[in-house]
Amino acid sequence: MLKILNEISREIYEAIVSVVCSLYAIVFGSEDITPILSVKGVLNKYQFLAVVIALSIFNSWIKMLNSAIITYLFGLLLFYCFFAAIQKRCRDFGNKGTIFILSATIMMLAVYAIYMLEGPRVILSYAMGIVMFTILCILPLFFIPSKEEKDENLRSPLLKYPLVYAVISWMLAIGATWAMNSYAGVELNLF
Repeated sequence: MLKILNEISREIYEAIVSVVCSLYAIVFGSEDITPILSVKGVLNKYQFLAVVIALSIFNSWIKMLNSAIITYLFGLLLFYCFFAAIQKRCRDFGNKGTIFILSATIMMLAVYAIYMLEGPRVILSYAMGIVMFTILCILPLFFIPSKEEKDENLRSPLLKYPLVYAVISWMLAIGATWAMNSYAGVELNLF
């Protein structure tokens, strides 16, 4: 079952990546974004911070398109890239990263669900969610010093199948968004 879900996830992922590569090529003049899209390798703290900032900017740009479907589809890519960045940063300081990935998943689910809500009360909640996410998930990874010898075989059991984990997290985020919008009495605008 996991292998079938992994194959389906791979096809969706590759379709989204082709669109992102095209956009990346227009902006940066190169389609080689494989360092961001791969779970392999390591990131030092400055590379990790650059990836997080780039993903945040991309996320804000996608939200400005004001289409829930586009935001949901690119949300899958953002989840995958962020989990990959965490995994690579944890390898840099010699940790499998399971606790960091779990805490980031929980915070991302909450922030993503708030992010997709509509209405004036959301801005403060979203801002507080971003601050908590940064304090609990990003800053610890930035301040932990790197090791001299890096073990590139370290991998969290959660990311044995990274696409499956990203898809499951993404589907939970969509479910949380739907539940929060239903609770708030807001009708989702998919287009």
